[in-house]
Formats: sequence, C-alpha cells, structure tokens
Amino acid sequence: MFRTIATPTQEPGKHVNGVDTADINEKPMKILVVTPYFFPLVGGAELLIYEIFKRIAKKASVTVLSPKVTGRIEAVWGSDHPVDLPFQVVQFENRLCLTQVPGQRFIGGLPPVSISALRAILKECRRQKPDVIFCFYAKAVGLPALAASKLYGCPVIQVICGTDLASGNQPALWPAYGRFILRHADKAVYVSRFSERLFWGVDTPSLPNSQIIPNGVDMTLFNSRVNGEAARKKLNIKTNEVMLLAMQRLAPGKRVDVIIKSMPYILKKHSEVKLVIAGIGSQLESLKRLTAQMELENQVLFAGFLGSERNQYLAAADTCIIHSCMEAFGLVLAEAMAMGKPIITVNNSAIPEIVQNNITAVFYRTLNERDLADKVIRLVENPKLAKQMGHVAEAKARQDLDIEIVVNQYYAIASTLLATANHNRRRYMHGVLS
Repeated sequence: MFRTIATPTQEPGKHVNGVDTADINEKPMKILVVTPYFFPLVGGAELLIYEIFKRIAKKASVTVLSPKVTGRIEAVWGSDHPVDLPFQVVQFENRLCLTQVPGQRFIGGLPPVSISALRAILKECRRQKPDVIFCFYAKAVGLPALAASKLYGCPVIQVICGTDLASGNQPALWPAYGRFILRHADKAVYVSRFSERLFWGVDTPSLPNSQIIPNGVDMTLFNSRVNGEAARKKLNIKTNEVMLLAMQRLAPGKRVDVIIKSMPYILKKHSEVKLVIAGIGSQLESLKRLTAQMELENQVLFAGFLGSERNQYLAAADTCIIHSCMEAFGLVLAEAMAMGKPIITVNNSAIPEIVQNNITAVFYRTLNERDLADKVIRLVENPKLAKQMGHVAEAKARQDLDIEIVVNQYYAIASTLLATANHNRRRYMHGVLS
C-alpha cells in the first residue's frame, strides 16, 4: 500500500539528568504523529495527515504511529493505491483498547483509551525522544499521547479533524474525556469552528490554547487548468452529457442514497445527465443494489477509489454534489472549489463555513432528494451561473485553503512550542550546571 522513500536519521545527544545539552534548534525538529487511522485507510483525515507531514518532512524528522489495519476494516475502507511516504510509519497491534469493551453505552464511564497505543507511544518516545507530539483524534490515542507528553516533557498538539469524542452516538462521559484532553494539551487545533463547538457548545468562548486551521488543498494538483478528457473517456461520458460527481466516503452517515434517489426527477427534465459516484465504504454494495432496483445502471456509474485521479475526475465533472448528515470539514468541498467547480451541497454542520449559498455553492435540504433535483436542474439550465460560482470558489480556495498556508500554520505551532520548551530546558540546565 505505501512505501517509505526516505527515513531521517537521528543523532543521539549528550544528556545531563535526562536533558539534552545540545541546542535543539541546531538539529531537525523530531515530530511524532499519533493517529488511530492512517493508510491504507483513506479519508479526509488520512489525506490531511499525509499532505501536511510530507511537506514538514522536508525540514523535520517525522514518524507517524498508527495501529495496523487488517481484516474486514481494511477490506471495506482500505485502498491498495500505492503512496510514497517521505517519513517513517510505525504500526502497532491494537490488541487492548477500552473502546472495544462491550456495553460501553450502558457503562458510560470507561475512558476511550487504547492501552496498546499507550505502550506504543511510550516506546517511540523512549526510542526517538520527539520534540513535539501531534495527536490526530482524541478517541483511543488522545489520553495516551497526553500522558506521554507529560512523562517525557515534550509538548502535545491535539488535532480534532472529525466529530471524534463529541459525536452524539458516543457513551455519555466520552465528550468529558475529550474536553479534558483538549484543555490540557499544549495546543488544540480544530479543522472548523463547528468541530470546536461540538465539544464546547455554541456560546462558550474559545480556550486560550485553541486555534482553527482548515484542511488544505494542493493548488498545483487541484486547479481549473487540469484536463478531464481522459476521465470522461474512461467513463464513456460524451461531451454533450452533463456529469455530476459525488466523491466521498461511502459511509452510513453520508447518505449517498439521497443523491441516487434524486436522479429520476433530474432525468425527467434532462435525460443527458450522468451521475458518477467515486469512493469506497460499507455502503457501496447497498448503493449498487439501489441503483439496480431503480433501473439506473446506465445513468449512475461507480468509479471506485480514485487516488491520484481525483483531480482528473473533478476536472471532468460539470458539477460536484455532496450529501452528508454531518461534516467536521469536508475535504472534497475544498478540492472542488480549487478546481473551479460549482457545488451543490447541504446546509448543515461545518459545510456553511467552507462554502456560501448562491456564491460558491447551492444548498439543498438535508435528506431531501427532490430539493436536490431542483438545484441540479437549476444549474444545468443556468450554465453562466454555474461558471460564475466556480470562478468565485476557485479564488476563495486559493486565498484560504492552500495546503502551503495550512502547513505553515502547523509548523509555526510546533516551532513556537518547541522554542518555549527549549527556553525552559535552558533555564533548567543553567540551574543544574551553575
């Protein structure tokens, strides 16, 4: 699935009472990234981690630590698309995790901790003595990463890139554990204001250690200059046909079936419309069955996992459609904007933070296929409006969602925390040696 193409080496330093006497700023920063989900699982969070740290790895030593993915989870959510990684990936067996204890909803009080993750994080801290820990997701790995940071004296940056422990389907006390982790982390990063409010509520002011950093897009790959002819040819979609693209993880909470159910209403007015569904997930087979039951096999096409072809399929599309009952961000929104594509999506969760109704997108009511059909027909019949929305969306993406801007923000946080830690270490060493 993935290949490590470069592994930074680390020189051991001299220590006095466990403190490195060398100035850490003279060596590459050592970063440990902890996440419960990484390749071969592929979603917005995994792509975010990859895009950020493949860039940071150019000037720092990066290790990503995550559980091994096997069995049905890998079969349903994994991808065998090859990825070259310019950093080290360390995987561990997640054999003991309190989140897997039966009856959690009734017990409600067990902390969402992976004991296996705690052991693996402590092992990596002993091995490489990281300067900074980035922890993505609080669930399973948040408390272990926080404990390791306190034991080894390295700052921890907790990143919330999904609904995480604040989801309404979690056991009663899990949001409280999440708030504890976020309050005690050296920095808490949220990908949207919505993801922050999930934990703290609408009226609660942001904590001093909080920062909003949206997901970013590689503007050299995702832009309106990309040619989509090869993707259209592969899908056998003619130039005079309208291509709608729904590119997202096929999970229950996405309710992609709503998009399929909108097609008969659309086809009554515009028979030249084709819907392409790109993605993998547990709902794939049920969506295919629904398509067959509705006799839409010629109008609804399944493209599977796209990998590096994502930008070509977006370039091929006339309009990007997204449906979800909850999004902490929605990476495909940013990618579609960068490609200069008009977007039709729902008005819930974090989506209105990224796109604006009738400016960069057209909103339709959640779970309402007829309203979605009306919005599709509106853009099909108003190509000038669709084109204008795409132009505005691309300009906004370049201004606010460039991955380089995002990477600089993440690296600046790490550098600031490391500088503070170094200052404290120097003060400690001055006291020890004087």
